[in-house]
Order: sequence, then C-alpha cells, then structure tokens
Amino acid sequence: MNRYLRPALTTLILAAWTTSAFASGVTLGAASGFNVFTFSNFTPTGADTLGKVAVGGNFTGTGYLVGSALNDSAATLDFIVNGNLSDNYFTGTGGGIYAGGNATIYGASTGNLYVGGVLSTNNGSLTTAAVAANGGINAGTGGFSNSGNLYTEGNFTAGYASSTVYSGGTYNGPNWITHGSYNSAVNPLTVPVSPVNFTAAQTSLGSATNGLSNLLANTTANGTVTVGGTNGLTLTGTDSTQDVFNITAAQLTAALSAGTTGLTINAPSSATVVINVTGTDAVSISGSSIALNGPSAAQILFNFPATSTISFNNFGMTASILAPNAAFNGTGGQFNGELIANSVTGVTEFHNNDIFSGTLNVSSPQASAAPEPSSLLLVLTGLGLCAHLLRQRTISKND
Repeated sequence: MNRYLRPALTTLILAAWTTSAFASGVTLGAASGFNVFTFSNFTPTGADTLGKVAVGGNFTGTGYLVGSALNDSAATLDFIVNGNLSDNYFTGTGGGIYAGGNATIYGASTGNLYVGGVLSTNNGSLTTAAVAANGGINAGTGGFSNSGNLYTEGNFTAGYASSTVYSGGTYNGPNWITHGSYNSAVNPLTVPVSPVNFTAAQTSLGSATNGLSNLLANTTANGTVTVGGTNGLTLTGTDSTQDVFNITAAQLTAALSAGTTGLTINAPSSATVVINVTGTDAVSISGSSIALNGPSAAQILFNFPATSTISFNNFGMTASILAPNAAFNGTGGQFNGELIANSVTGVTEFHNNDIFSGTLNVSSPQASAAPEPSSLLLVLTGLGLCAHLLRQRTISKND
C-alpha cells in the first residue's frame, strides 16, 4: 500500500476505536426517588425521614418515622431493608415495608409488611395492613391490629389478632382468632424477592471504572470556582444543560463552616449542577449556608467519589449527595434532598422536598469497546477514499 495512504488509514481505524464513550440523560438508577439510600447499614438515633428509604444492610432504630410525607398504597414499598429490620415503636405512614431478613418491630404502619425471615414484636402490638412473613410470626403475648390478613409459611404465635391468620407450621394463638393452614389461603400475600439489587446498584453508582460517581468525577469541568476572603466559595456556570465544578474536600469543609460566606451557586435555571468533591479527606458540613441563584435544590448534586467520612452537624442542606464510599454521620440538622451513601448513622431529619430530578451527562476516559456507528461510517468512508486513490494511482501508472 502507498506509504502515504497507510498511516492515514491507520489513523482512521484508531479514531473509530478510541472515541471516548459519552452518555446523556443519565439518572441515579436504582436510587432514584429515595430520600435515603445506603449500600450498608442505616442506624438512626433520632429524627425521621419523610420520604422513601432503601437500606442495603441492616436498619436499627428506636421509634423512627418513615414516609410521613407520602400517600402511597399499602403495596407500594416505601421502606426497603435488604437485611434485618429492628425498631421499637416504629411509625410508618407511607406505603409498604420490606425486610429481606428478620424483623423485630412493633408500632404502627398503614402499609403491608413483607418479611423474608421471622417477624417478632417483642410482646408488643403491631398495626399494619396485611402481613407476610416466610420464616414465622412471633408476637409472644402481644399481637396484631391489622386491616389485612396475616400469612406465614412457618409457625404463628400471638396473644391476639384482628384478622385471619394462615400459617404453614404450628398455630399457637387463641381459638377465637380465625385461622387456617397456609395452603388453604386464596391468593395469599407473598414476600417478593428483594425489590432492589444493592450489589448491582453499588457497582453502577459507585467509584468503579464504569460507576456513575467515577464517571462524573472524570467529566470535564466547565464552570469556574472562586474562593472568597472568608473561605467562601462561588461557583459560576453558564451552560444551560449541565455545569460541572471540581473542588477539594478541604475547600468544601472550609466553606460550609461557621463564620464563612458559605457556598454560592450561579447557573442557568435549566441546568443540572454537578459538584465533584475530590480527595479522600474527611468532610465536615457544620455551618453557613448554600445560596442558589438560578437552579433549584433538586438540580444540585454533590459527588464524593473517594470520601470515606462525612460529618453533618446542624446544617440545612439544600442539595443531593452521591457518596458511595462514605459513612455519613449526622448530629442534628435538616437534609432537603437525596442522600446516597455507604452507611448512615446519627440524628438528621431527611425531607423529600428536593429529591434529585436533574439529568446527568457523563463521559468516560476509557476507549470504547466497539466503535459507534458514526465511527464505522468514518472508517468506511476512509477505506473508500483510499481505494479510489489507489485506483487513480494505478491508472496514472498505466498511462
């Protein structure tokens, strides 16, 4: 092949296979719509969550309230726990509750309760709609004030129940309770498989190569960051679709602490704003405020791809956080938005007023595994051109 054509053809082929991948309209996937979403445990010691909650590990609370701002049907799962659920005098006013492991709980909820293992009330009273527990139901001397029936493939023990009980094992309750075998139930309520694949969610949202947090961190910043005289930060973007900023963990901690001018975000009202917080340093959010000029709180996403600890102290958050590796600990304050973290502890009140609704555009520094159609067209066009030039060269030689 002509010595001038060979490098040109090689360049065309490499261009087709090394074009960076780009995706637009990306969402938070399985975590979309949740007020709190954790890959590991959620251990609150007070306050409540007004929106939906999904916990990849265990939930342990005391008198916790979930879903008070929701008005979903009894079958809509608003509180999902992949592992064990434990709460003394739990209150749920949203939809249904799911526990993949065992559940030790008493209190009241307006939704259905689904338990993959054993349901226990610690001799207390539990008010729900219908109940399904695969491993058995044990209320001890306590019982149930249900609007729906109780179903279990295991044993049933309770002092009272206001609806019909269907058990696949031994029935150990008063004879005045209407009861029958599990197999005799018509269309029994059954426990579904886990509604959320938390392992897959952690991969798709996390800091792995193709995880959303990593992809956002590698998306080119197009906004400017200005540091003020009292450690305040001003972020200014002009893109009407998406504005991306890179700041350090130390800068964020300094800006959102007492005595500073805080964090100001200036961007078009239509834009999604991504704030990548770089570095592995612990982050403390403890004072001042976030001022939004243009976009709403539901369009703001802080991305912490490598942070392992976030401390939240008496702050009014008006944005969402993606922190797949972080342990989030709250000591007061109100969080208006969506929190995605590895684990959550402490006392923070989560409000679902500003659940993230932005759309994300991400680019990957990795080469594409296969060329895009447009790249293939480029190669084919190049091959055609090369063939034409070779033919012309042959004709000229023959002449």
